[in-house]
Amino acid sequence: MSKPLIAFGLAVLFALAPAPALPQPAVPSLLEVETVEEVGGFGYTVPPEAAAIEELAARLEGERGAAAFDFERTRTQFDPEYAGAATIDTLTWIKTWVPMGQSGRLISLAASIYVFEGGAHGNTAYDALLWDAGANDAIDVTDLFTDRYAALAHLDHAFCARLRAMQAERFGGEQIGEPWERCPLLHEQAIAPAAAPGGSFTAFKVVVPPYVAGPYSMGSFEIDLPVGAALIAMLRPEYREAFAVNR
Repeated sequence: MSKPLIAFGLAVLFALAPAPALPQPAVPSLLEVETVEEVGGFGYTVPPEAAAIEELAARLEGERGAAAFDFERTRTQFDPEYAGAATIDTLTWIKTWVPMGQSGRLISLAASIYVFEGGAHGNTAYDALLWDAGANDAIDVTDLFTDRYAALAHLDHAFCARLRAMQAERFGGEQIGEPWERCPLLHEQAIAPAAAPGGSFTAFKVVVPPYVAGPYSMGSFEIDLPVGAALIAMLRPEYREAFAVNR
């Protein structure tokens, strides 16, 4: 066989061969939000993506106002004997919203909340907000699905399995005692659809704060639940274009 024919045959084979799968861009991490020390004071940060939407910005501004009022009330009622190591100047409440992705008509936000009101250390909690630009309102993550109970059960199965694996690693093989041996209720955790920049939502991010799945020393647990074809089939038609199978 001539060299031109061999070269042509190789070219055809390479053309027919499937392209190698490229690594899927990672979704953002809420745990990468800068840790706040006990510097004292009140803080509330909104990302530009949210501030640019009038109704969403107004909703967050209302929450900021309520949180600031509660913080000032805490300062007014401060009791140094009850608070232990805290002083009125080290009382802290800081909430930082970060974008988790935007796709279709949906904008997903998650927040880290740091609080210090005394004791040996502060603590962290988490929040999530899903904005439907089509309805111009916030929706619950379960509103994405035609059957919220089936969808939660589907997500919960993967959530508990992944959390157990993370607990086993952090506990170093030691037995997980009460109350952490029971899987925490999924609907009580912060859940946010997550997407790589400019991409579709390919995961649901669940963040479990300290004390819920382990002692404070083990920190928070951040779990990404990949979106599969079964979960996409459970989505309401108006939201399906915002999601893609995690490959």
